[in-house]
Amino acid sequence: MNALFHSIKPNTALLAYGLFLATNAMSIWGGVFPFLPLTFQTPQLLFWFFLAQATLFSCTFFMSAACSYFFPHMPYRRMIIIAASCYFTGWAALILSTYLASHTLILIGIAGVFLGAGSAGYYLLFQRLFVSQEATSGMHNIILGSAYAALIYFMLYAVPTAVTVYLAPLVFMPLFTLALIINARAINEEQPMFVDIPREHPHVYKRTWLVFWRSALCMASLGLCTGIMRARAIDNPQVGSYVNVLSMCALLIAALTFLLLWKMGNVSFNVLAIYRVLFPLILTALALLAFLPIGYTSWLAAGLYAIYSVALLLLMLQAGCASRDYGVNPLFLFGLMGGVVFLLHDVGFIAGSFVNIAFISIDVQPSDTALLAVWILSVIYFVTHHKLRSEIASAFNNPAIELPDSLFERTDKQHTSSKNKLEKHPYENADAFEKTAAEHTQSCNIAQNKALQIKRGNDIAGETPVKAPSSNISNKESAHQHKNALHESHAKRSQHPARSMFDTKEAVSDDMKQDRIELHVDAVRKAFNLSAREAEVVNQIVRGKTAACIAEELFVSLNTINTHTRRIYTKLGIHKKDELVKLVEQAQE
Repeated sequence: MNALFHSIKPNTALLAYGLFLATNAMSIWGGVFPFLPLTFQTPQLLFWFFLAQATLFSCTFFMSAACSYFFPHMPYRRMIIIAASCYFTGWAALILSTYLASHTLILIGIAGVFLGAGSAGYYLLFQRLFVSQEATSGMHNIILGSAYAALIYFMLYAVPTAVTVYLAPLVFMPLFTLALIINARAINEEQPMFVDIPREHPHVYKRTWLVFWRSALCMASLGLCTGIMRARAIDNPQVGSYVNVLSMCALLIAALTFLLLWKMGNVSFNVLAIYRVLFPLILTALALLAFLPIGYTSWLAAGLYAIYSVALLLLMLQAGCASRDYGVNPLFLFGLMGGVVFLLHDVGFIAGSFVNIAFISIDVQPSDTALLAVWILSVIYFVTHHKLRSEIASAFNNPAIELPDSLFERTDKQHTSSKNKLEKHPYENADAFEKTAAEHTQSCNIAQNKALQIKRGNDIAGETPVKAPSSNISNKESAHQHKNALHESHAKRSQHPARSMFDTKEAVSDDMKQDRIELHVDAVRKAFNLSAREAEVVNQIVRGKTAACIAEELFVSLNTINTHTRRIYTKLGIHKKDELVKLVEQAQE
């Protein structure tokens, strides 16, 4: 019971985040104002507000990614002041728009601009705060803060509407802003993600984006369909309020489920795998639009938006883990991934709203909207899970359907050409081989593997091992030496079958040894609660690789590897590499 109470015990950081999410749901959670008079919320007014808000919201995320890359050392408190000023101005304009009927449209546009920029700024600030914390604490604060956000939002319905509107800018915003300022003092600015200059490590940032762009696009496709369907449902603002309530219910259930699973043991999520599971379910739900009553549209919009709110929670968790593992500035990665997700959601909502307002005379059926959403989902699913060039190549290389060439008699020239192709040596294509070898010799780890292959080939013939190419030998010459050594090794193996068998046994023994190391590292990871990236670093250290080699192989900076190493030593209670190797060797599989 004490452990359960400790796991749900709040702190200032997660309470501030929950209060921010609840306040956000009162203003920009999809462009509906659940605590403002329904007569004030006309479809046209909501459209222009959300157009302004969505544009600034997405632009702020992309601007954050760009600024963190080119100007990574911007003071944290200055960012808090900018976000707070924008957020307060937006709320003030929104409240004034309810009193000044003659200037409502102008004020609602100003409110959308400043609320969009301010809310995006707070999202980014909370993400930076949680990522700077220890991994367990940071993820726990995000998950539990989301659960408290739902509870706070439901409690707001017990407060009179006229009072609730004023609580947001005058009470709630100062509270979570003050909490951000207080917690900013505990941020360790010496971490690699804050110290490293991104322009000095462009390969790290490029690699990180190449790893996670598919996840971002999957969430963005869900956001796009959610925006389209939700725009179809908010002709009645009351439905929009139900959407907010259902979204908060989903967030609460998801957060509590994550905490329960986490309490039972280590939990890991694969966004692409989750998307593959949800894909047929969402397609089925969209297809039912053509057969079910019109009221189903509102429930579908609410359900999709509930899933989308959980996807945003996963987005923050994934971006945070990636920033720690790769040593990437959290404002860059979350800004880029979040910018893509929110941009496509906003595009979907704006497009759907535009159809509702500008083309109201055209008979647009729910099934037409569903068809558009299905097409978008299908295209993005293919892009994120398949490579077009590889799919085309595999379509004509699979022998499942094979047309035999005996139908037409081939000429002697064709026979000769085919015979020559069969007699070609695997390394006959020298240009392609030299190009590949030249590229691989630039990596220290690949160079070691090459030297090992050359050594094995010469050991079989009983010769002295060939030395690794020195630094003054060009990549092309190194490729020639490697090719010749492999040629000789291939010939000697055929002349000495017994030695070849013995060498095969040695290779199998080496593979078994490597597998044993992985099993021992996995045992250490489970015993000391190491993260997946920390276990990967331990695996590389035990194999004798230097920090520079590990950084190059994992596409991170040397400073990031050193930080991972210090954290590993702290968790294991050791101080030297030899102690780590000994600990891994003694681990029980």
